[in-house]
Amino acid sequence: MHTIISYINWRLGENVTKKPGIVPSFYIIEAAPELGKFSLTYIDNGKHTYVPPLSETPMTISILSEEIANAVVNDYVLSCIARGEGAQPGIFAIEGKWSEKGLHDEHQDLLDKYDMLHRGWLVNLIRMADEDFIKSGRSARAISDMQRIAARILNQDREWNLSVETLSSSCPFCKASVHPDAIKCATCGETIKQDALIALRKSIEEGSFTFTR
Repeated sequence: MHTIISYINWRLGENVTKKPGIVPSFYIIEAAPELGKFSLTYIDNGKHTYVPPLSETPMTISILSEEIANAVVNDYVLSCIARGEGAQPGIFAIEGKWSEKGLHDEHQDLLDKYDMLHRGWLVNLIRMADEDFIKSGRSARAISDMQRIAARILNQDREWNLSVETLSSSCPFCKASVHPDAIKCATCGETIKQDALIALRKSIEEGSFTFTR
């Protein structure tokens, strides 16, 4: 048996069907309860059933828990953006069935290492979101849910950190999604809030409006 330790703050569903017939083929990794805490998932040996060439009789072989656990961890880590030196999703596997206390007693250095890697990854996600926001013309829809969660976990206030619900307004002319505070539609260019546009132009003319970046 192997234990997967995850500092990741959202639930994961990982499919390890690289070979048809592996059972079980899907694993749920529960979310860490808060920053600096981790969840535990226990992985047993699996089975792989296949039909050899020139045979009609299925054969079943054992897949070691180490292979399955490492596949779950590596498949997720390698699929993630914003990885770099000192920054990657805080998830790893270790041989045996471990409790939270046992890990703290015997593997505190390893826990500290992946906790710091995870925090560095969250910082990178936010930094990448800042860049994507500017490149997209300040469109909050360019930001992924993962990046929004990272900002909330680290208590980082960002203009782009809006929930899907806050982005659900639509342009009355072309029906494209727009920010609820938008004065003009970025898709069709029509003015959505005429009064706000007049007030904005007046403040610019009077010199009371300050442009910020």
